[in-house]
Amino acid sequence: MPPSIFQGVQRPQRLPRYATLRDHLLLDYPAAARLRRIVDAWVRADPPALRSKIRTDLLGESNCPGTFSELVLREVLKRKFGPVQQEPKGLPVGGKTPDFAVRVGRLGKQVVFESTTIVEKVNPLIHRRRDVMRRLDRISGPWHLIPHWVPSSGLESVRPSLIEAAVRKAIAGLPPAEHELEIPIGTAFLRAVLVPASRNLESIVAIDASAPVVTNPGVASIKKDIEAKVGRYHRLKDAGIPFILAVGSSVQGVDFEALWRAMYGNDRVTIKLDRRGHVSGAEPAGLDFSGAVTPNRDGQPRYSTLSAAWLVRWIFDSSGMFADVVHFPNPWAENRIGIPGRDIARVRFHRINQHQVKLIAPRRRRLLKLS
Repeated sequence: MPPSIFQGVQRPQRLPRYATLRDHLLLDYPAAARLRRIVDAWVRADPPALRSKIRTDLLGESNCPGTFSELVLREVLKRKFGPVQQEPKGLPVGGKTPDFAVRVGRLGKQVVFESTTIVEKVNPLIHRRRDVMRRLDRISGPWHLIPHWVPSSGLESVRPSLIEAAVRKAIAGLPPAEHELEIPIGTAFLRAVLVPASRNLESIVAIDASAPVVTNPGVASIKKDIEAKVGRYHRLKDAGIPFILAVGSSVQGVDFEALWRAMYGNDRVTIKLDRRGHVSGAEPAGLDFSGAVTPNRDGQPRYSTLSAAWLVRWIFDSSGMFADVVHFPNPWAENRIGIPGRDIARVRFHRINQHQVKLIAPRRRRLLKLS
C-alpha cells in the first residue's frame, strides 16, 4: 500500500479565522484525519506521478478546491459508470485535454466530462478588512471587538499593523463594560464596539461583520464557465460525443436554483387581475430567454455542444463522504444523453414545441456514498 499523500505535511492545531478547504483538510483533528484517509483511498491506485501532482495541488491554496472537486467527480463517475479515463486522449478537441471520459449505457456510449469549481469571490476591500482582522486576532484580552466598517474612514490606506497598535492603545486599562470606540489613526479612524467577554481568551475575538459583502458567484459564474468550456470543446458536437460540465462548489449560493437559472433562465408567471385590479390568479408563462442553453428570441439554440450540466456537491459527516448529484439536461443539445439508474437526481423535460419545453424538477435527491 502506498504511503499517504499527506505524509510529512505539518498539521495545524487550529483553523485560521478565514479557513479554506485546504485548512480543513490538513487540520490536526480526528474528522480531518478521516477525510484525509478517504482521499488516500481515492488515489491509492493512481500512478506515482499523478499522486504527486494531486498532492501538490491539494496543498496549494488556489488549486485545492478545483483538485478536490475533480477527485469527488471522478469517484462519482467510478461508482456510477465503472472505469474512468483520466484526461482521455484521441478526442477531437484540438490538443486540449478534458478531465474524464466514461462509457454510458448498454451500448457503451462515450461521454466526456469536464469539472469546474465555483469559488468564493472576495473583492479587494474585503481582502483588506480580513488582513486587519487577522492583525486584531493578535490582541489578547477579555473582550469582543466588533468593527463598524461603514462609518469608519480612511482605513484602506493604513497598514494593518498600525491599526492593531492603535486598538491596543485605545483599550488598554478600560474597565469591563461596553464601550463605543472611535480610534484615530493619523487622519483615519476606526469605529468599533468593545463588549466584555465571559473569560480571558487567547485572542480578543474580534467579530467580522463584513462577510455578507462577499460576492455571491452563483448564476453569473456558472454561465461564464459554460461559455468557456463549450468554446474549448466545441468540436465534440460534430464528432457526436456528448459533453457534460460538472459544477462543483461548497460556496453558499451555488446550488440547485443557481444552476437551474444559469441553464434555463427564470420561470415567468402571468398574473391575472379582476375588474377591481386585485390579483385573481397566476399561470405559468414558460421560461424567459436568459438561460445559457435556452434558444434566443429568434429560436436559435445556444451552446448546443453542452449535452447536460451536473451539480456535484459533497457532504462529509460522521457517517462518511457523500455526493449530492443532479443532472440538468440540455433539451436543445446536438448530442443529448440519458443517464440510467436512480442513484442521482434528474431534471426532466417535456417538449412543448421546437423551442419550448416544460421542465420538471426532481422530487427527491439521493446521496451517493463515496467512502
